[in-house]
Amino acid sequence: MGCHLCEQMTASLRLLQNELDFEFEQIDIDNNEELRERYDVDVPVVTRGSEVVCYHFFEEDMVRQAIENPNPQIESAHRQKTVNFDI
Repeated sequence: MGCHLCEQMTASLRLLQNELDFEFEQIDIDNNEELRERYDVDVPVVTRGSEVVCYHFFEEDMVRQAIENPNPQIESAHRQKTVNFDI
């Protein structure tokens, strides 16, 4: 990756993943013009559906809340516990 913040975010998500049993997908914003325009320098960013959970640094409380107590509108659209991680 070459991004120390991204590497730290990945490691933190993997640790929490062992406890909370959720999936996450890493997305390289440089391969997606819309995401690059939206986030540009605000990477890494963790999102759930269209909601931003945290930017730059892993915020465990915010990620836990997004996984354990999801927004009902997002949950109906995304039944699985999936978190996107944009780098």
